[in-house]
Amino acid sequence: KDEEAMLVRVNKGWQYIALGSLISTSHEEEPPEELTPDEKLGSPLESSNLLNQFSDSSNLRLVALNEPYSGQMDGLRGADYSCYRQARRAGLRGTFKAFLTSLVHNLDAIVRPADRDLPIVNLKGDILFDTW
Repeated sequence: KDEEAMLVRVNKGWQYIALGSLISTSHEEEPPEELTPDEKLGSPLESSNLLNQFSDSSNLRLVALNEPYSGQMDGLRGADYSCYRQARRAGLRGTFKAFLTSLVHNLDAIVRPADRDLPIVNLKGDILFDTW
């Protein structure tokens, strides 16, 4: 049986990331409409995953995009914009950046040093990692 899992590289190996329930999509759906920064983003997405009931404590959220990408994201800026757009459509505030690395972009650049001791949580507020 094939395993489908999400892992992240840590100092001494790999660590599993807990995933929520599968939301299946039909292969016959048309790709989502691309929005420009000037367009209104409409009403928030309706999904049981999108809970805006976070505690007042500070945390970092690790969230997957709603659709798969083949790798053609128009660079890091395009990937960051996809994160920004979906966060706004979901009614989320804050800065959302793509969790990507390259030869010239290290993952350490994603999180400010002052925020690296904050817990990493999913959209439901479940702690995924104690710190960055």
